[in-house]
Amino acid sequence: MRKFIILFFIIPIIDHSSFCQVEFENPKAAIVISKTSFTHHWGVTQMSAHGWGGVMNLAGIPYDCFFVEDFSEDMNLDKYDCLVFTQCTYLDDESYKNLLLTLDNYLSEAGNLIVDGLIGYFDQDTKERDHTDLDQLLGIKYLGFYGDTDFRIKVKTNNQFITRNFSKGDFVTQHLAGGLNIQSFDKDGKVLLELSNEKESFPFLSIKKSSSNRIILVNDFGTWSGVASFFRNVQPQVFYKNQIYNLLIESVYWTMYDSIEEPFPSLQLTNADLTAIVRLDADASGNLNAQIQTINYLINLAKETGVPFMHGFQVQQQVLAGRILLR
Repeated sequence: MRKFIILFFIIPIIDHSSFCQVEFENPKAAIVISKTSFTHHWGVTQMSAHGWGGVMNLAGIPYDCFFVEDFSEDMNLDKYDCLVFTQCTYLDDESYKNLLLTLDNYLSEAGNLIVDGLIGYFDQDTKERDHTDLDQLLGIKYLGFYGDTDFRIKVKTNNQFITRNFSKGDFVTQHLAGGLNIQSFDKDGKVLLELSNEKESFPFLSIKKSSSNRIILVNDFGTWSGVASFFRNVQPQVFYKNQIYNLLIESVYWTMYDSIEEPFPSLQLTNADLTAIVRLDADASGNLNAQIQTINYLINLAKETGVPFMHGFQVQQQVLAGRILLR
């Protein structure tokens, strides 16, 4: 049997010029970021958006991208089975008001949510606002900032679809580089993954299901804490497998489809024996020679390992413009 390796080159490019909604044949989910959060912490906003874009692509779910600032009271989100709010920590007052109205309408129509990080917690001037209405709508509360380099993410319970392929107590990440903002559900929530150093534990991924909605809380997936990192060049170095993407893919499936009794549609990324996904960080480099050197290194690696097929998939992601170009 011939073995295949597929290399995906992901090149994010920031563009501040204009806004254009991502267009797909049949988008079933939407990733939502905040312009205000981008202004204050562009790195975290970008990392989280890239991370959830990767999760959706690996899950095979067509998705749109929005800014919270584009929401309005009469916005119709019925076609989306899931909205992912990623690090929408900072919002101006008008956007916060529109978000409340939009989410209230969406949840009343049986919409489902994934909330990664604090949402609407601070205003445009970085001052904590009264976010009671949003907290009550989502049924969440903020517990504080916890964790350090002694902490990893582990499975708290495996009697649920998302964690069924793991054993209780399995660690699913390397040690983190820092702490996380911890949120939890007020009631009726179930913690599947937790942040732990074997002495203290805090929720990392929690779910809540009602008769009409499914909501997931993820506590700071794509930040400088390094939850999503497979390797790093600074301490703490990595010695453990990172399974977090596999768990987040299952989280998307559960949020959108709930039951695993029947098959649900999903486009498989690849059936190769090995798929390598490479993110070329071209948005931080104006050195074309460095980019060429990196790509040539990957091509030569494929040749030396006897790879008979290589597929180049280039994504130019203009985060602020909300536009994704596929080439």
